[in-house]
Amino acid sequence: MPKGRHVTTNNRLVITNTKRHDKGPYMCRGINNQGNVFAMVVLNVYSVITPVIVQTSPNNVTVDKVMSRVKLNCSATGSPLPTIEWSKDDRPLSVSTTVRQTNKETIGELVIDSFMPRDQGRYKCFFRNYENGTAETEIQVSLMSCGDPGKPLNGYRTGNEFWAGN
Repeated sequence: MPKGRHVTTNNRLVITNTKRHDKGPYMCRGINNQGNVFAMVVLNVYSVITPVIVQTSPNNVTVDKVMSRVKLNCSATGSPLPTIEWSKDDRPLSVSTTVRQTNKETIGELVIDSFMPRDQGRYKCFFRNYENGTAETEIQVSLMSCGDPGKPLNGYRTGNEFWAGN
């Protein structure tokens, strides 16, 4: 038994500040006027590791044209494996995302099938491990700007973005 780190109360064994070497079989014996019974439990101890982002899309993603398909990727390790959430401009996204988990990492992918100007913004992938912490990264997604084309020979400007004329 772990010295100074275990308590037996109401027929329960509690081990505090569990360490890797606490793993292994534990035997419990019950006794009453009918006799004895034994039970064995095997304790496995796993390391608890804060989520760490191991792969992500670039911090700045520029989309060439509207209606393009855009994929944002994020992966993290941790123990237990973290969950992933996405947000845009600090608002949680409820769109469906692809999440895969291997035995070592959580892999998330956010797909925008038909990118529109309103899809521009600051996206975050947020990994959470309820046992011990979080990790997040930010991806700024923008539509490529063609710049001001100048004044047409036979036209005039209407507003900040449009021209009219022959």
